[in-house]
This record gives sequence, structure tokens and C-alpha cells, in this order.
Amino acid sequence: MSSPRADVSAGKPAPDGYLLAAQRWGVPIAECVVVEDSLNGIEAGRTAGRFCSASVTTRWSPTPRRSC
Repeated sequence: MSSPRADVSAGKPAPDGYLLAAQRWGVPIAECVVVEDSLNGIEAGRTAGRFCSASVTTRWSPTPRRSC
């Protein structure tokens, strides 16, 4: 679950979104795990005090590719 950015005062790398999502689910943040694909997201999860699992891909390119 993610929290809409409009509902938090600070976006990533602040932990606000993770803390709000845990609160909305009624789950203690201590029981949550963060799965992220960005450095800001990993920092947000760690700042929230949680274990972070990073998803990395080798298909990322800084230049968008056109479909054929």
C-alpha cells in the first residue's frame, strides 16, 4: 500500500508516507518491511526504522527508448 503524496507533509526521502501507510492499515511500523526501487525510497524506509528490500533492474536507461 502506498500513501498518496497529498496526504503527507513531506515526500521521500522523509518516512512520512511509510508511517502513514502503516497507521492506515493498523499495523505497527515495527512489523512492516519496505520494498523499494529508488534510493530516496530506501532512505525513507530506513529512516522509518524498517528493513528495506531493494528491487533493481538492469533494463533502466536514463534515455527513454522508443518502441518499434
